[in-house]
Amino acid sequence: SQSVITVTQNTTAPIVIASSSSSSICAGSSATLTAFGTTSYTWNPGNFSGSTLTVSPTTTTIYTLTGLAANGCTNTTTLNLTVNSIPILTLTASSTTVCSGGTITLTASGASTYTWDPVSLTGSSITSTITSTTVYSVTGESSEGCIGSSSITVSLNNCPTVVKIGLAKMAGKVESDGTGCNRVTFKFTIKNYGVSPVYNVSLIDNLDNTFINPATYTVVSAPVSITGALATNALFSGNGNNTNLLTSTNSLSIGGVDTIMVKVRFCSNGGVTTYSNIAVVSANSSSTGLGNTGTDISTNGLNPDPNGNGNPSDNDEGIVTVFSGSDLGVIVPQGFNPNDVNGNQTWILKGIENFPDNVVSVYNRWGNLVYQKEGYSNAEAWNGIANSNLPKLGANRLPQGTYYYVIEFKNNDQAALKGFVVLQY
Repeated sequence: SQSVITVTQNTTAPIVIASSSSSSICAGSSATLTAFGTTSYTWNPGNFSGSTLTVSPTTTTIYTLTGLAANGCTNTTTLNLTVNSIPILTLTASSTTVCSGGTITLTASGASTYTWDPVSLTGSSITSTITSTTVYSVTGESSEGCIGSSSITVSLNNCPTVVKIGLAKMAGKVESDGTGCNRVTFKFTIKNYGVSPVYNVSLIDNLDNTFINPATYTVVSAPVSITGALATNALFSGNGNNTNLLTSTNSLSIGGVDTIMVKVRFCSNGGVTTYSNIAVVSANSSSTGLGNTGTDISTNGLNPDPNGNGNPSDNDEGIVTVFSGSDLGVIVPQGFNPNDVNGNQTWILKGIENFPDNVVSVYNRWGNLVYQKEGYSNAEAWNGIANSNLPKLGANRLPQGTYYYVIEFKNNDQAALKGFVVLQY
């Protein structure tokens, strides 16, 4: 007898899937490859077996996965793993040897973004101040996220300290004080442009060289510091042993700046009416006074370094401060007598014609307005009569006594004049 055996052939190929923990890696890094779909796997290149494989290729590689099913059938698939290069950084410094307090510029290239250490700055170019020998490191990241690094050493050199101290001086508006004399406020700007702190800062202004005989002057407001960085000399008089506006123990930090102000009253007394003034600032690199000394002659204005080159002592920057007392403003007499046969019968305000847009007001001891004139003129000077437009007081002569006056100047930045005038009979 015969028997028939039927053999059924299973020719179904397995489904083979390959995946990677990352589609791209940086050179030197690794990725894990994983196989799915059947029971037995072979990876190439390398003829590795297993469902997972950790690889660290040095270049972009195509991996072939062969899967073997229980029926003996096979199938293949491929996986592309891109390998990105580590960025090679080029690092340069404007100088690798710097004096203490000096600055350097560091520049990096070869990546997309940069982070610097130990200064915690970012960017392809940075500026840093050197106070000790320093190793600067930069980490660069490429557009693919790969990281490279480089470093450079900048050495500290024991250079002599150069003192760069600057001074500017400005004269404010000259104002009459009503006695034929004037007042002016001087403003001094002092700045340390050097790379180290400076000590024993002094500010010398000998006013005898400005107000030459017969002119006279008096310091009416002692020097004051606007920022408090420098201590001022309350005894400053502008002459003798008191020509320094500062005390002897002052210092300024790197980039430190202060403004000193002082007010002076001066009288020309028939002499010149245009004045020129210079002041001198000096400082030392050591608090002992044994270091290097730097000085600067004042330049007119508020900026000690007008050309902005960091050297305030350039020869063309010592511009003299010039101011004028030729406009003596208004001279206010302290009294008059309407009965005086010698001509002092009205209140003549010398110089008032220079300020036609004025308002003159006079008050009695109780604060009552007794006289007011807009556009006061010596041609119609006050003769002790109350204004006719002040009916409460009438038009009679005011009683003898001391009255308080205010002289205001419209459309002019001349300060108002205030004081007392005596009316006598």
